[in-house]
Amino acid sequence: MSFDHIKEMLETLCYYKDVDIIHTFNKDEEPLLKVSCVKNTKTLQLAFIQNQTIEYYEDVEEAAFIIGEIIDQ
Repeated sequence: MSFDHIKEMLETLCYYKDVDIIHTFNKDEEPLLKVSCVKNTKTLQLAFIQNQTIEYYEDVEEAAFIIGEIIDQ
């Protein structure tokens, strides 16, 4: 998945910040992380499934880069 496509998905997610939407990113049918926008903010929450950690990003490009790195491993 291209960086631009991931970035566009995240921007759309933040546009609808007052709705609970979760994107799940999988690799080989195995879920890697779930991404949502913290309600009524533009903060992205990345929930890493394997190690059960959560990270927050204010910058869409930074979050898109992290997601791209993870799904391209």
